[in-house]
Amino acid sequence: MIETVATKTLLTVEQFEQLSEEESRRYELVHGELIEVSCPTFQHNRIRGKLETRLNVFLAAHPGGEVVAEQEFRLDEGTVRRPDVAFLRAEVLSRIDPSKSILDVMPDLVAEIVSPNDTAEQLMRKVDQFIAAGCQCVWVIYPAERKVLAYEPNDQVRVLGVGKNLDAPNVLAGFSLPVSELFE
Repeated sequence: MIETVATKTLLTVEQFEQLSEEESRRYELVHGELIEVSCPTFQHNRIRGKLETRLNVFLAAHPGGEVVAEQEFRLDEGTVRRPDVAFLRAEVLSRIDPSKSILDVMPDLVAEIVSPNDTAEQLMRKVDQFIAAGCQCVWVIYPAERKVLAYEPNDQVRVLGVGKNLDAPNVLAGFSLPVSELFE
């Protein structure tokens, strides 16, 4: 009996970058494989907007970087991720080619808002990839549980519920946001 084995077509980052905006909007590239990402819900967009706004207000008073949403970053030779929110220090910004859609720098902080169909395995893979690539803090926001898990290098994790404040002292000294505000 002869078995046929299906093979996956793997893309390079350059091929991924050549996809039309419509084609690439729904995908990230993980080790050369196109991975479909969920369309954001209204709740997802509200949380992203609140976080982005609060970070921008903080940065207006304490210049030192920039916040972007839905920006693509090359994490390694075959991986492109698009975090919901990312913060880049001014030094990192100085190395960006603003004409590129996929940036070859690593954000200092990223936030991912969990969608209903995200699996724990998918989320941990994203966290691990960002940390391995040099990101200093990853916030994983769980709307249904009204919690945020804050991951840092060396497997440090903080669980932040509604009574706590979201911060990243090693990345954004002085920034603090009550977790409850994300879910109001």
